[in-house]
Amino acid sequence: MDQTMRVLALVAILLYIAPRVFGDRVSQAQRLWLWRAASAALAVGIAIALFETFLWFSG
Repeated sequence: MDQTMRVLALVAILLYIAPRVFGDRVSQAQRLWLWRAASAALAVGIAIALFETFLWFSG
């Protein structure tokens, strides 16, 4: 799970900065989609971290 959180964090960062890298080649709709996907990846990573923290404290 630790590796999964790292991968999700990397994906979130890449999706967030992608519109800035590609500039005008990305439409506003694509930019919003990329930011939403980055937010979803980050949310899943945080959920996994909270779940693992709960397991660590209860174990």
